[in-house]
Amino acid sequence: MLDLEMWSVISAHGENTNVKSCLMCLASYCDTHLQPHYEVAPLKKHKLVKASTQLQEKICSHHDKLLEVHCRTDQQCICCFCMMDEHKGHDTVSAAAERTETQKQFGEKHQESQKKIQNREKEIQKLRRAVDSLKVSVGVIYIYITYTYIQYMHTYISSLSGVLVRAK
Repeated sequence: MLDLEMWSVISAHGENTNVKSCLMCLASYCDTHLQPHYEVAPLKKHKLVKASTQLQEKICSHHDKLLEVHCRTDQQCICCFCMMDEHKGHDTVSAAAERTETQKQFGEKHQESQKKIQNREKEIQKLRRAVDSLKVSVGVIYIYITYTYIQYMHTYISSLSGVLVRAK
């Protein structure tokens, strides 16, 4: 396996100051060592990305080449040599295209989830209003039952008083 070169300058605080990684050179550079990539014509064509400690994970362990193809058949990233060998005839696309498609699908699923959340929140609000309405109804019914009971008790006491007066 290829050992990625780390052309770096360690700051006075002991920090790694790599700022960019070159996907062609398979190395990470500090600002000073990165300058040739901005000044030398052939190096200007190299793809520079934000420095990453996971650069090794983006390199094929069999061919020491950048994993820039996605094999949809096997659901993994591969290099261009793997595409011609072990993955010949498989459904392959560029890693960038697969990432774009995956992000698009994620975005669609995210929107669907947001709509479901909004619908559920609307349902919850509707249920809360129904509960509040039931509480009001229960309160009204309680008042009505209490009033009816009091009226009944008045009638009962009045009739009982009439019976007692006649009994004397």
